[in-house]
Amino acid sequence: MRIAILSNHQSGKGRAARLARTMQLALHEAGHACWQAETSADERDPRVVEVIRDAELVVVCGGDGSLRTTVRAARAAGAMLWHAPAGTENLFARHFGMGRAASLVRALQKPRERSVDVWSADGHAFLVMASVGLDADIVHEVAHHRVGPQGRRQWIWPILRRSLQWAAPVCTVMPDDGSPEWSCKGTLIAANLPAYATRMNPVVVADGSDGQLDALAMRCDGALGLVPWALRGWLGWTASDCTALPEGGCRIGTDRACVWQVDGCPLPGGARSHVLLQRDEAQVRVLMPA
Repeated sequence: MRIAILSNHQSGKGRAARLARTMQLALHEAGHACWQAETSADERDPRVVEVIRDAELVVVCGGDGSLRTTVRAARAAGAMLWHAPAGTENLFARHFGMGRAASLVRALQKPRERSVDVWSADGHAFLVMASVGLDADIVHEVAHHRVGPQGRRQWIWPILRRSLQWAAPVCTVMPDDGSPEWSCKGTLIAANLPAYATRMNPVVVADGSDGQLDALAMRCDGALGLVPWALRGWLGWTASDCTALPEGGCRIGTDRACVWQVDGCPLPGGARSHVLLQRDEAQVRVLMPA
C-alpha cells in the first residue's frame, strides 16, 4: 500500500518526529511503500495536498489538531486515515483504539474501514468536537503562551488562571431547519465523537457516522459550577442531558464575543459572537484497528 506519513514536530514534546521515523521503518519492513513529510498548521496549505496526492493511506503522527488540518486533504486524495497518537490527548486515536507501528501493521494485514463525518466551525474542519466556554478560553491561553513542543504541565497555570477569571456566556442555538431556538448559560460542547480531554466523556451519545452533532449544555455561572458536570462526564451520566443538533448544522450565538476551540485547538479568527457549524457533504474513510 502507498502510505504518506505526516508528523507535527510540535506535538507531544517532539515525540511525533521520532514516531514518524519508527512508523516508516516498520511499514517498509512490512512491504509497504511510504514517505514522510511534516504537517502544516494551516489546513489550506497546498503542500499537504501535494504530499498525499498519490497515497492510499495517510498516517498522521501528532495530536488531534494535526489530524483535523489534514482530514480534508486526505479525503480529496481518496485515502484512508490513521491517527498515530503523539499529542497531548489523542482523542481520535483513543476513541477508535488506534496505536502506533505494530497496531497499524496488524490493521493493514486485513484492512477494514469506516466512514466518519467531517464538520466545520466557520469553515475550519474538526472531527471530534467544538466548544465555547471555559475549555475554549483555556485552549486559547495555552496556545498564546506556547513556545515549542508542549506537554500536560503547560496546561496547569492556564487552567488555574482562567478558572479564577471566567464568567459564563449565554449561548443560543439557532437551528436552520426551523426548529425552536434554545439558550443556556455556561459551557456548550458540540460533539461528533464521544471523546474529551482527561478521559472525560461529556457527550456520551455522540456518533461520528450519524450525520449530526450532539450537544451538551453544561449550565453554570462560573468555573465551580462546572465541577459537577465534570464528575458526571467521567462517570458517563450525561446521556439524558444531551441534545441532538439539526442534521447539516446550525448557528450558535453568544451574548458577547467569545473564543472557540475545535479538537483541542483554537478556532482561527479569535473571539466572535456567532459560529456556524456545518457538516461536509462527504465523509472521510478511516482505517480501523484489527
